[in-house]
Amino acid sequence: RSFAGRLFEGSKLDDLLVEFALSRARFGASAPGGAEAAGASGAVGDAPPARVDWDVPWPTTPRRLGPAYPLEPTGSSYIVVHTAGAPAGARLRVEAAWEEHAKLRLGFLRVDKGGRELSRGRIASSPVAREAQMSIADLDQAERVVLVVTNVGDPSFHFDPDDVVFEPHGYALTLAPE
Repeated sequence: RSFAGRLFEGSKLDDLLVEFALSRARFGASAPGGAEAAGASGAVGDAPPARVDWDVPWPTTPRRLGPAYPLEPTGSSYIVVHTAGAPAGARLRVEAAWEEHAKLRLGFLRVDKGGRELSRGRIASSPVAREAQMSIADLDQAERVVLVVTNVGDPSFHFDPDDVVFEPHGYALTLAPE
């Protein structure tokens, strides 16, 4: 069976991988996406939280970041941006660019002070794009934004986990206040 259309009409494996990465950010009380209560991760037991590549304060000027390690296929990078210090009504501008022959997808979580997820979304890009950008709004109730960058393969080939030649890829992420 295929994953096509399982999450929403028109969804693909790429969407499933990003959705998993966003959900993975919520595993455990110390996860970057925060758990609603200690022990709320009981379904996954003692799963360690996702490794955070960057944990940064609200940007006062544009800031450019990269992954701690290149992303293997199906791998994800997590960036936490705290909203303390952001003016009321502020928006976070996110611009990403990545290498040729990489197919990266981005998503985000807005999380409140209690660790509850306010919303999640995807930063749209075309199947062969090498960049994506979006402004994330409605941050007044959010304590932090968790950004996820996921490597979903190569735009030239269908993803095959049996492929023995995996190529990790990097990205450049610019964060700016609006």
